[in-house]
Amino acid sequence: MLKNIIHKLLNFILYKNPKKIVFVAWPNTESGAISCANYIVENYKHKVFFLINPTEDNPQNLLNPNVKIIYKKSKFDLSVIYHLYSSKFIFFTHGVGYFSFSKSQVLVNLWHGLFYKNIGKLLGAEGFPATNTVGTSELSQKMFSDAFGVTEESVIITGYPRNDKLFLGVEKQKLILEKLNLSHFDRVVLWMPTYRKSVVGDIRIDSEEVDNPFYIKDFNTNEFNNILKKNNAVCLVKPHPMAPKFDAKNLPNLKIIDNHWLYENNLDLYEFVGATDILISDVSSIMIDYMLINKPIICISEDFEEYKNSRGFYFEDIEDKIPTKVIKDKNEFLIFINTLLEKNQDPYESKRIELKKIFFKFHDNLSTERLIKTILKSVVCVESFQISILDLLAS
Repeated sequence: MLKNIIHKLLNFILYKNPKKIVFVAWPNTESGAISCANYIVENYKHKVFFLINPTEDNPQNLLNPNVKIIYKKSKFDLSVIYHLYSSKFIFFTHGVGYFSFSKSQVLVNLWHGLFYKNIGKLLGAEGFPATNTVGTSELSQKMFSDAFGVTEESVIITGYPRNDKLFLGVEKQKLILEKLNLSHFDRVVLWMPTYRKSVVGDIRIDSEEVDNPFYIKDFNTNEFNNILKKNNAVCLVKPHPMAPKFDAKNLPNLKIIDNHWLYENNLDLYEFVGATDILISDVSSIMIDYMLINKPIICISEDFEEYKNSRGFYFEDIEDKIPTKVIKDKNEFLIFINTLLEKNQDPYESKRIELKKIFFKFHDNLSTERLIKTILKSVVCVESFQISILDLLAS
């Protein structure tokens, strides 16, 4: 009751600047939020603020200098509260962290990808109320309506802004790999596993815990490294941010990376993803995005059935919706990737192309532009010269 009163007072008192936009992203360097913030300041006269967690990497090198960074010291930071409740538009990737906002404000849920695994209300959790949720196709409208408790009509089909970075990575592949000293390899493989037991954030176990980020029991990393070496390939493994750490010492063709590694190399995650040649994952949303750039995908999920019974999948015909075969045996996986690297033939290319049509209406690099134009044209923004005492205090 008290929360409701406080939020209503904030909504009533604070002036909503029609040209003020705030981004709330996790992690700080989330590709979709970065893409949208930069596009706005490069094409509009709106004031754009980017709220960040000061304990994480600063996205300043990825953001246009005209995007103002606001450090979020705590949930009750008065500066953060002011910027949120005085803005007209709020873009977020994982919720905002506050109870409610004025109906005159526009909340846009960028999320961070389509999903195979049940999320949000599908797991009995809270939804993510928003004025608009970003979607990629008619299928995604129903998916997000079910998961977030929003109407299908409020899910707008523009495509994901972060996937514009994916196409940029394809375009800049040679430059990116040279910068990372990886250009001498014939193939760059990216392995992005999900997690079963988290150590931060949403603490839970979705399947049996394994002491490596691949979630494959007794996985022979030496044999995997030898296959890569034989085919002059390298595999960069990016464990889920919530997963335990892993050391790949003495495995020269296997490298562990994280968001900080990308930050140190001044790289956006999805730009880097687009510059790779093969993706390995385990029923993760990254596989859906990767279909857009028409490159081979390997799905390895040894604990597929356990995971299905623990967390569950959104699709009943889940294996038909995955753009490759679901490999459930580590030996089959090693044989498959060895064959793929040796012969450079993807037996599931046609399946991937057909599924891309279902998951994506647009197959281009204009998602950011479509989204921002759709959101900003929905509200008539007029110049205002009103200055409140709070504006003065925050300047």
